[in-house]
Amino acid sequence: MKAYTILIVILIYSVISAQTFFEDSLNVETNSEKENPENLEVNGYIRGVFFAGKVPNKKEAEMKTGYGEISLKFKVEKEHFGGAFSELRSSGGYKSDNSFTNIDLREAYSYVYAGPVDFKIGKQIVVWGRADGINPTNNITPYSLFDFTTEDDDRRSGNFIVNSTINLEPLKIDAIWIPFYTASEYNIDGFEFEKKYPDFNLKNSGFALKFDLTFPSFDGSVSYFNGYGTTPGIDATQDSSGLNLNLKPSRVHVFGIDFSATPDGAIGLRGEAAFSLPYENYKENLYVYNPFIKYIVGADKEFGDFNLIVQYIGTYVFDYEENSIKNPCYEVENFNRLFFYQTDKTTYSISIRGELKLLYETLKMEVFTMYNFTTTELLLIPKVSYDITDAFTVSAGGRVFIGKEESLYNKIDSSLNGIFVQLKTSY
Repeated sequence: MKAYTILIVILIYSVISAQTFFEDSLNVETNSEKENPENLEVNGYIRGVFFAGKVPNKKEAEMKTGYGEISLKFKVEKEHFGGAFSELRSSGGYKSDNSFTNIDLREAYSYVYAGPVDFKIGKQIVVWGRADGINPTNNITPYSLFDFTTEDDDRRSGNFIVNSTINLEPLKIDAIWIPFYTASEYNIDGFEFEKKYPDFNLKNSGFALKFDLTFPSFDGSVSYFNGYGTTPGIDATQDSSGLNLNLKPSRVHVFGIDFSATPDGAIGLRGEAAFSLPYENYKENLYVYNPFIKYIVGADKEFGDFNLIVQYIGTYVFDYEENSIKNPCYEVENFNRLFFYQTDKTTYSISIRGELKLLYETLKMEVFTMYNFTTTELLLIPKVSYDITDAFTVSAGGRVFIGKEESLYNKIDSSLNGIFVQLKTSY
């Protein structure tokens, strides 16, 4: 209840401050405002993407997806008041032997600022965490692992959020209310799920708080999230028709901390950790994972045109025990443990990202790799991009999951492994 009280106080303070500021501002109008009362920015991109991969359970190749996509971004700035931002994406093509057309309003929100207070409302993407690629403190908006995409940012999607920020340099306080639940999308060959998501009852809303400190050579924050996790687990119910698989999220507490530092401008240091504690008892519910801590420590360094990021990733599962639920639900419990990396009490991984820029930074070669020492799973994502002209880029790369039999990567490799080619024009 104390966290809810802090959240409500910050939101009320934001609204009152904005109202007072607007009343004062209405009496002041400069010449620049008369000449240019608003600034409108329009940009985006058009791209074509082709993915090819492996036919499940066969030594053959197939087209995974091919599509064209346009993105339109609009940003309006109202001087002294705030503004608005939106991004609309529309795509069409073929996937899994079917044609598709998709229109996605990725973000659309308005914001106001009044002195030290920013207030934002609408569909937003919120990203927390300072580690590279893996962020255990990032629990506000969905992140879909199973999409065929050439850019990591494409995996993020928005949710309706009320977001208030108080800037008290070097301290910044974020208070977020999440009234509606939105889940990350699952797309796993061979599985059909019924979605059992929370309804729009007020008690199912979530909230989050973050206290962020920013200094010239050090940034850090502590955070708290209370809501349903954007990655649901798999539950199972049985009736006369057989075993039914349901996607069902757990409500959780997540306590987080992160930092990044650049001592003497030499080697950058970064770290992130989160303790995740579900409300419900994991022993009584298939879809609920064990409480756990996930932590990351890393370093990054530039060597001329080459940049290197190395991270150590660890997970510790509390109250760990072997699978306790018998058939026919054993396979469901086992998959949940695989998916949430809870097949072992502790797991240890390393991630490496290398990026090389050549030809006056028109040619960029990068590779991200992660190896799990505990489960002996390997992820490899290479990518090469070349700027043919300004804002006109061709890219090629791939994604490879390798794991031993019965591992998560082995189960998803035929669905997600593939190579791609992309041609993208920005404007």
